[in-house]
Amino acid sequence: MTLTAAGDILESATLVNLSTMPVLVPTMGEGARYDVKENEDYVAPTASNVQYSTYTLGPRIPTNAKIKSVSAYCKGVDSNGTAAFAADINLIFSDAPLGGIAAGTPTLDGTSSSYAGQIPTSTLNGTVTSITAYASPNKMFGSAVTLAGNSGAVKIQELTYLNTFLFAHRQLPIWDVLGFTQDPGGFLNFFVVCTTASNTAATGILGLKVAYAI
Repeated sequence: MTLTAAGDILESATLVNLSTMPVLVPTMGEGARYDVKENEDYVAPTASNVQYSTYTLGPRIPTNAKIKSVSAYCKGVDSNGTAAFAADINLIFSDAPLGGIAAGTPTLDGTSSSYAGQIPTSTLNGTVTSITAYASPNKMFGSAVTLAGNSGAVKIQELTYLNTFLFAHRQLPIWDVLGFTQDPGGFLNFFVVCTTASNTAATGILGLKVAYAI
């Protein structure tokens, strides 16, 4: 057989760089081998969950993390036979320097006080909005995603590419994806905002699992 393709004859940028003299060695997680770091966290929504209920949860990830995947698991939040519970999945700067939502003892985790508890916007140019304003939030991993399974059943789903996070972003530190001109430092949490209330609100579990490289 002779290959005479008139269309694509492609080679990845990583392989081109490895064939260059001198060799351009890729960075870990950007074409070079990396060790996956995985973590997860969850909250327990109550039967009082309504539209615009908010859930701040981890995993808390450093701003230089290169995110590889994000998935959600949910059980019991909407016990209706036709579940409706849906939400936006945002990244938000750690609120540790503010003492958290409960305004307890502040913790210096490296997050700038000017960004602490702020949400990077969907413009992806390094601007932020507050929780109260919620103006053009990033919704990086999903906009109005139905998270609950019918009749309170367990529902596990992939979120990574449901909105503005792209395949190319896997090889970029998340601060770059969010449009900052340099690493602001510190950590990011996840901020989940209920956009459609449960048809039958119930106590349950809402969790996120994240894989990333540094």
